[in-house]
Amino acid sequence: MSARRSRITLACAVTAALSIISLTPGVASASNGALWVGKAATVAGGNSCAKPGYNTIQAAVNAASSGSSIDVCAGTYTEQVEITKSVGIFGSGSPTIALPATPADSATSCDAAFSVGTQPTQDGVSICGNVLVTVQGVNVSAAWPAGTCYDSLYGILVGGGATLNFVNSAVTAAGAVPLNGCQGGVGIEGGDSEAKPVQVGHVNVVNSTVSGYQKNGITVDGKGSTLSVSGSTVTGIGPTPEIAQNGIQVSDGASGQVIGSTVTGDECNYPGVCGPNGLTQYGGTGVLFYLAGPGSSVVGSTVSTSDAGIYYTPYAGGNQLLGGLLIQSDSLINDRYQGIQVEEGGVSINGSLISGGNVGIQLVQKLGQVTGMQVTATANTIKGESVAAAQVLSDQEPGDLPGTFTLTLNNFPGDAAGVLDNSKNLKALQLLDF
Repeated sequence: MSARRSRITLACAVTAALSIISLTPGVASASNGALWVGKAATVAGGNSCAKPGYNTIQAAVNAASSGSSIDVCAGTYTEQVEITKSVGIFGSGSPTIALPATPADSATSCDAAFSVGTQPTQDGVSICGNVLVTVQGVNVSAAWPAGTCYDSLYGILVGGGATLNFVNSAVTAAGAVPLNGCQGGVGIEGGDSEAKPVQVGHVNVVNSTVSGYQKNGITVDGKGSTLSVSGSTVTGIGPTPEIAQNGIQVSDGASGQVIGSTVTGDECNYPGVCGPNGLTQYGGTGVLFYLAGPGSSVVGSTVSTSDAGIYYTPYAGGNQLLGGLLIQSDSLINDRYQGIQVEEGGVSINGSLISGGNVGIQLVQKLGQVTGMQVTATANTIKGESVAAAQVLSDQEPGDLPGTFTLTLNNFPGDAAGVLDNSKNLKALQLLDF
């Protein structure tokens, strides 16, 4: 189950995200002195799909020098790939990396660190060390046999300070198929705050898709780890009694930006545990910022049909009150319990559409939080909510921390209620709302 800065324009944000790919040094472009991988008979020094040099991606990676490119021809490559050097892997004809029928434990030093306290780590692709890896035009299908119950199953794992540029590619499975209630199965994982030693990973996802995951689509975890998702789609299974999925998770000090992307289909029907009560129940989340670091944002994106569209609570207590999360020019459509849910910290919600579900913006105030809330909502349209456009939901315990919730120039057409507030010390201030 999921526990649950400065403004930039959408155009600038997309440009910045795409520049990560175009300005990244150290990896040759496709077909520039490349090593070739194909299904035909190999030829020493082969340089085409008809005459490849290698029949497996791992063999080409092993032979590559740092900075080399590897061209992979159409077909399915049944293997687990371990990468510990800077390379570019470029697909022609949408090749697929698929797990073998009996996946093996992955053997990099990063996998060993991730495995501490859990089952041994298994990956479709493992990227480890101070390296830069571009994967472009490749599908990863990391489908474990039915009934597999591991905490440490990843389509792609990124650790040891590595950077992954995942471009025009897809993860189509990550975890047991069909999924079950076990908490493993992440499409792309960058970093791990609980690893020993702690792992840092940098993940940039551009014009790609992630689906078929068991627990999370994309996760970045731990202080220093970063995520950029632009022009991409992350799709959960939809309503399920098995598990609370999260489309994108940014956690434990990591920071992340979601730009011009679509996240959908993370809904949990687990009886008695998942549900609409923001104080006592859990659910699936489209974009989950759990103990997230500063500088995170969701801009120009669509987050729909999840239990909560966007959830936020900050890392490191009170110093995250201002500038913690920017939500700008987004569409949150039919997220059934909360469009946006905030438990602590500073959040700016600007120029967005929130439509359908129970509550548009919900602030949850309860005993045990270490940071108050400073939330502003400006020029949003919130409509079609069955409970309220905005809600401050408090357990009214004496130790609840104070905060502010300021709504300015928001449009609440036809909701059951504009603003509901049961808090004693976090009152919603409405300015020029209509």
